[in-house]
Amino acid sequence: MRENFCAPWAEVEYLFDEEILPVCSGSLLAMSDQKLSVAELLTELPLLHQSTRITGWEEWFALSGVSSPLVNNGPRFDLLSMLIAAVRSNLGVALLPRFAIQHDLDSGDMVIPCDVPIRTGNRFIMTWQEEKSDSPHLQQFREWLLAKSVVPQEM
Repeated sequence: MRENFCAPWAEVEYLFDEEILPVCSGSLLAMSDQKLSVAELLTELPLLHQSTRITGWEEWFALSGVSSPLVNNGPRFDLLSMLIAAVRSNLGVALLPRFAIQHDLDSGDMVIPCDVPIRTGNRFIMTWQEEKSDSPHLQQFREWLLAKSVVPQEM
């Protein structure tokens, strides 16, 4: 949720900025810690697309100075969960939000083949009604959510 959508009575707690990055299964690379150049990523691995971010790869490659009609090739997935499952199934590399796959990165199930993350400008926040601020349940949930929030490293 973006802050500008919040009701005037809402309290707002910033959680994290959205960061998307290219990820794939480590088994798609010769070595799981192998890093590819931007150009190699385009030619070495199938690009998987999220239909709600159809220009994602085009924007990512453009930020790296690469323009090619190949950036639009590859299967498209409507649901983020399907795209994540495709990456886990070794179908290719996808641009995914860090918060959705941090546990896969931590476990080594997914790797970052080309370390060029993008901050999208989206922010994740928690909101609640101001009069509920003293609720112990709300405070417990807020503390848990803050502890679980993925805070991307500085780029």
